[in-house]
Amino acid sequence: MADDGSIRKLVHVCRNPDGERAEPNSHFFAVGAVRGERTGKSLEDLIEGGTFCMGNPDTCIRILEKFAAAGVDQVLCFMQFGGIPHQNIMDSIRLFGKHVVPYFRSA
Repeated sequence: MADDGSIRKLVHVCRNPDGERAEPNSHFFAVGAVRGERTGKSLEDLIEGGTFCMGNPDTCIRILEKFAAAGVDQVLCFMQFGGIPHQNIMDSIRLFGKHVVPYFRSA
């Protein structure tokens, strides 16, 4: 967490209600970016541990709730990373705005 109470996260929200990522290979860039400090971890470990915020809206809310509980009040979302197609990035931004942002506004 930065001194100002903010964090920076790689974020990707998908449509699939079961949590399966619409772009199953899109995480490779992100995993490579932190591989040195997170070796031996699966993608699920990295998501549940808060390294990445990826999955359906409920998964993203659950991950971001952990940071809110720790006092984080700002999140800078990196939503365009790796080889994710432009339309999927736009869909992710729309889903984040439709489901995740309102959840935290009402909290």
